[in-house]
Formats: sequence, C-alpha cells, structure tokens
Amino acid sequence: MPEPIEQLFQRYLDNRCSPEEIRQLWEFLEKEDNSAIRQLLIKRYVHQLPVLPDHSDPLLTDKLRSRFDLIRDAIGHMRPDGDRQDAPANRVMVMADKIRRRSWRWLAAACVMVSLTGAYIFLSPRKKSTLPSGSLAGKHPADILPGTNRAILTLSNGATINLDEAKDGILARQGNAKVTKIGNGQLVYDRPARDGIGKEQAAIDYNTLSTPKGGQYRLKLPDGSQVWLNAASSIRYPTVFAGGERIVEISGEAYFEIQKDPSRPFRVKVAPIHKAGTGERPSDPGGMSIQVLGTDFNVNAYDDEAIIKTTLLEGAVNVVSGPVATLLKPGDQAQVNKQGKLKLVQDIDPEEVVAWKNGHFVFNNVDLQVVMRQLARWYDVEIVYAHTPPPMEFEGEIQMNLSLQQVMRILEKYKVHCTLENKKLMVMPNT
Repeated sequence: MPEPIEQLFQRYLDNRCSPEEIRQLWEFLEKEDNSAIRQLLIKRYVHQLPVLPDHSDPLLTDKLRSRFDLIRDAIGHMRPDGDRQDAPANRVMVMADKIRRRSWRWLAAACVMVSLTGAYIFLSPRKKSTLPSGSLAGKHPADILPGTNRAILTLSNGATINLDEAKDGILARQGNAKVTKIGNGQLVYDRPARDGIGKEQAAIDYNTLSTPKGGQYRLKLPDGSQVWLNAASSIRYPTVFAGGERIVEISGEAYFEIQKDPSRPFRVKVAPIHKAGTGERPSDPGGMSIQVLGTDFNVNAYDDEAIIKTTLLEGAVNVVSGPVATLLKPGDQAQVNKQGKLKLVQDIDPEEVVAWKNGHFVFNNVDLQVVMRQLARWYDVEIVYAHTPPPMEFEGEIQMNLSLQQVMRILEKYKVHCTLENKKLMVMPNT
C-alpha cells in the first residue's frame, strides 16, 4: 500500500485533514483501480470510522457520521473471516434508515464511497458485464432533475388545480369541507369532528388527486387518515365520509396511515391490472379491495407491473380478490396477478417496500427492468433497450434526490451503459 495514502487516511480518521486533502483522498479511493487498497484500509482501520472530519455543512457531517456508526456496528459483529455469527455467509445486517440485508464486500466500500454530496449506494449486480466502465461526465450534456412535490387536484365539478403552482392556503370550499395546501407538499381536508349523514350524504363530492411521473404528494383525508402518493399515481375520495364505510379508489402506489374508527371501516378499491393483450384497464375499480379498521400499509398497483402488492406494516387488513380473501399480519404481503389469483408472501421487509416514501430507491435482488421502471416513473423518461436485457440482479439503494446523470454514472460502474437524448433513456446492458 502506498505509504502516503495510508498516512493520509490515518489523518482523515484523526480529524486532521484539510478539505483539499479530504477531496484528494476520496478521489483516490473512489477509483476502481484502487479498490484493493480501499478495502485494505477499511479492514485495517474500521473501528476508527466513527471519527469524522468536520465539514462546512453540519447536517451533512451528522449524516455521514450516522452512516459510519451503523456500518461500524454491523462490522463489529463480524468474524475475522468476514461473516457474522448469526448470518448466512457473506451477508450482514446494516442500517440505512432501518436495518436491511447487505453484502459484506460492499460494506467496506460504502465507508469511503459516500460522496460529499450525501449520495450513497450499495449495488451488487449478480452478473458482471464486459462493457468498459468509467465516468459518464461530459457524454450527456443534458440532465434531468429528480422528481418533486407535484400533483393535480381535480374537483367534483371537473375544475383542476395545479398544486405545484398554487399558493399555500385555502384552495376550495366544498360544502363544509375546506381544502388547504400547506408548504411541504401536502393537501389537507378539514371537516367537523363527525361527518353528517342523511341529506348531506346524497350531496357528497368526489375529488381526485393525481401525481404525474416525477411527482409525489401527501394527502390528509377528511377523517384525518394520511395518504402518500408515489409518482404516476392517483386517489379518488369523497370530501366527506358519510355513512357506515369510508371508501377510496387508487391506482399506482400509495402508502396509508388510517385513523381508527371501528364504526366506519376503511376500504381501498384497486382496479385490476391489465389483462394480457387487452391494452386497457377494466373500468370497474372493484377488482380487488383492502378492508381496514386502522393500520399502516402500502399498495403497489402500477399498471406496468405484473402483480398488485399490498404490504402491511402495522395493524391488520383483509385483502379480497374475487371470491378469495386473506388476512394480513405485519410483514405480510398479498400479491394479486393479472388473472386475479391471490398469493400470500410472509416475512417481507416493510422498510424496503416504503423506501420511496422516505426518499430512497431500494432494490433487493431485482432485475434490471424493475430498476428501470422505477427510474422511468421518477425521472419521467422513456426507457428503450438496445437489445434484450440479460439476467442481472441488483441489490442496494440510491437516494432519490440524485439527478438522472448521477444515477447513470452509478449504473455505468455496474456495467449498464445508458445514453440520454431528450427524455429517452437508451439502456445498453452487457449481453
């Protein structure tokens, strides 16, 4: 190992590096040719990692310190040969925002490959390609920024309000309902403590909140329940929950935190996904429903995915598809395919499912097409494959506040070459 690099790394851990020396060190360690030196340094000095140099941004320093602390804690349970006592070979538990499974060989790299912008990734494709790796800087002068808080509110009379252009404050009054936009990308419906019934029930207005590709939004329903909408999603709901049941309809992906009210169960209707060869979604949204009393859960019902997934984080829900129903407990996932067949999958990591709500892409042994579909929704691009994608599996996470070019550079390191022209992303993975 070059002695000056080892000395510089030691000064870095001792908090004695200047900002210029830090940049020089990280530039050296991030080069692929220096990966062996990088891992040797980490193994030799891993228990000193919590000591971080000061940065001009205290929030960034706290974030980096947290990352290193968590990695250190995970590695602290390793055997000398790199395996944890209670984990399968070459696997450890490491936390990003919550504990998730990650490969040991990338833990070491992660310690020094966290960029000073706060971006981080752990990616491990199962099949290596032979395409040349390297920076994409300068190859694509155009760039696409990540998604933001964007949505369209469609009122019951057909009027639309562009929420990313509307000012904060009251946007509309519908009966006794007051519709308010607040500054953190949230729409709030205020109602009396108990909604009326009878004559008022016959005059219920239904609104629709829709996010485009590259947009997310948060909604507080009239009963106080919270809904987070992912990109390219929508929810139709009444401005007042009257009667004995609270019902909403969704497409795309949404995360729910439901206010408990045993006297008025909550139900989510999800339209069936496209049947093969039809090209259009059935108009009846009652193909699948989720019956709720009070709970936290996520529904992924994108039309370009093969299955609808309902994942329970807390409480209990009953998922119904046709004549079949299944009761979920926390960590369970109900999957409904294009034929309406319902399947129960247990021991799902809920934090991976709702990572999008917390600002991350999380990939757990998923193929390239799954990765690209998520990128297409968030960056509002069309994905075009130069040839049939080979079998590649990715595991890891990427912050959703990166630009598309930054993500492209990451993919390039893992033998997936992309070119961007206007809003079309050409993908050229190794064959």
